[in-house]
Amino acid sequence: MIILSVINFLLLVSDATGITRVNTTVGKSTILPCLMNNTITNLIFESRGTMSEGENNQICQMTLHVAAPYEDISLAVYDKVTAVCTAQKGFPESSVSWRLQQLNKSQHFLASSDVQTTAEQDPKDHLYRLRSTIQIHGGPYLSATCLIHNPTLNATQSHNYTLNHSGAERGPPALTAVLMMAAVLLWI
Repeated sequence: MIILSVINFLLLVSDATGITRVNTTVGKSTILPCLMNNTITNLIFESRGTMSEGENNQICQMTLHVAAPYEDISLAVYDKVTAVCTAQKGFPESSVSWRLQQLNKSQHFLASSDVQTTAEQDPKDHLYRLRSTIQIHGGPYLSATCLIHNPTLNATQSHNYTLNHSGAERGPPALTAVLMMAAVLLWI
């Protein structure tokens, strides 16, 4: 008679502050607390349970999924027709979509062919910076929303910009120039 018991795993994650112990069971997901600027150098999987004699030592296959939500999401509209959404320090590379809301409250998503999105991965920390641009035509629109979907977290972050009835609200020209220059410098 083969005796099998539920096997629990103890996952030990070593970092600069010591060891974090996370108990989990096969088939369950566990979120590990960590800071993105730390490197995980050792992952140790320990079996907690009994196995029958002659049983294969390979208990299971593990996959480690790493994700970080994006920070500093911003959305700006320039010259009443160009909307630019930027986000920093996220992982993995995520998809960006856009939603426009008309004055009558109906909404529609822009086709991917109408969206220009670039993603740059930082060579040091491997986190991504996103920049997505659309042209707002055929209004009048009430708002534009940038949606960033992280497939690993299965979460969508959004940022909304309220437009006036005749198009985008126009900021002072000097402020617009400063913001555009800052965006260019960030991408260099």
